[in-house]
Amino acid sequence: MRSTRAVRLLAAATGTVLAAVLLAPAQPAAATTDPTIGSSATRWSVDNSLQWFGINYSTSGSGSVSHYYLNSNDTGAGSELLDYPRVDSLPDDTPSAIEIAGMLHVFYRSGPSLRHAYFKSGYGWRYDTPVASGVGSSPATAIFGGQLHLTYVTTSGALAHRWSNDGVTWLGSNTAVGGDIINRVTPVMGVFAGQLHVLARTSGQWAHFYTRTPNGTAQWGGDWMGQSGVMIRDRPVIAASTSEFSVVGAGTDGKLRRWWYAGGWRQEVVANRVPAGLFHANYYPNAGLHVAYAVNAGYSNAGVYNAWRDSGGWHEEGFTVSVPSSSFDVDTAAHNGSYYIILLENRAYLRYAAGTWRVFRF
Repeated sequence: MRSTRAVRLLAAATGTVLAAVLLAPAQPAAATTDPTIGSSATRWSVDNSLQWFGINYSTSGSGSVSHYYLNSNDTGAGSELLDYPRVDSLPDDTPSAIEIAGMLHVFYRSGPSLRHAYFKSGYGWRYDTPVASGVGSSPATAIFGGQLHLTYVTTSGALAHRWSNDGVTWLGSNTAVGGDIINRVTPVMGVFAGQLHVLARTSGQWAHFYTRTPNGTAQWGGDWMGQSGVMIRDRPVIAASTSEFSVVGAGTDGKLRRWWYAGGWRQEVVANRVPAGLFHANYYPNAGLHVAYAVNAGYSNAGVYNAWRDSGGWHEEGFTVSVPSSSFDVDTAAHNGSYYIILLENRAYLRYAAGTWRVFRF
């Protein structure tokens, strides 16, 4: 699949360096919209720039959100601090970025509150009053039925849900389920086959909730992920195309696995290596399902990997690069006809001037 490679460097506005590995395949083709759902990376259609976000970890209330961006023509990158210095966060907090109504939104937990920053051309960044209180996890977001949908776990163990037409004025809220959701684990949200899907970690296993009418009269259905076979170990990700719904995550056997529903939940092995940190999966036009993940330094197979599936089954390639031995984040995005893997080293302790981003471009 990959035949030619070139290496280039992108200088960030902070003075740090973005190392970009450029591969020149015939695929994946350009995506018409960024298929990333509820992650820290998204494409802003207003200026066709790639945006991604990280949390500056601080339990003393002096943290912030770091915002990075890559220009539409890939000629430069920049970064800035948002909501500094009043974010109270934990090492596993992750922001969720999404676009609706021509505005770029980022939601993030600060102590027991859910905070919200949004950007509109000509107005700059604005900060909403806290969207919610009693918040026990980072949020997840998705666009469904032309509305922005937001979910998080409350401090009492309920799975809360809110929705909005523009991300600023909230129209209502409901609760999908309550009582047994672990409140430090961020839920996962996605859209498939005219339904809004949410995965949430209970005390026993991952639960799957879904609805066709996610509003004040919503009826939520549900089932359990992987009642037989290997269970999901860590927080998974949802990837959906027009014809297929996949859940990708680390199994309790230490392998990277894919679960899908066909009259019942089924599963297969994507990779035998042990993924570390976070990973991400997406369907891309003419390229099928791609899964990006990394293996921590100290393991024999340390590095960054891209696995993809086509009619011939699963394939994989790795990149011999330096990866950290501590926590980090992995994300993916489609931008300007390229497929990006974004690796944030030392995610839990990122600082504005010292954070190192490595961007792998396909």
